[in-house]
Amino acid sequence: MRINNYLVLLISLTLLSCTYEKVVKNSMYDLDEFDACYLDHKSSLEADKQKYLDMLIKLRKYNCSRYYELFVRGTIIQGY
Repeated sequence: MRINNYLVLLISLTLLSCTYEKVVKNSMYDLDEFDACYLDHKSSLEADKQKYLDMLIKLRKYNCSRYYELFVRGTIIQGY
């Protein structure tokens, strides 16, 4: 019984670490369109990071306006 608990714990930690690595981005350069637009819409970054994010959005020609309604609805649902 004790071995089964350890096995379940080991499998759970392995799966969680794999999922965590997929979600966490190494840098702002790794952001895809949705993540960059959400970060631009929702967070308050330092001035240097915000300039870099704006430049990244312009260079990659991301269309953040198509996500605006989704962000607004999400904010209403969260109650913020």
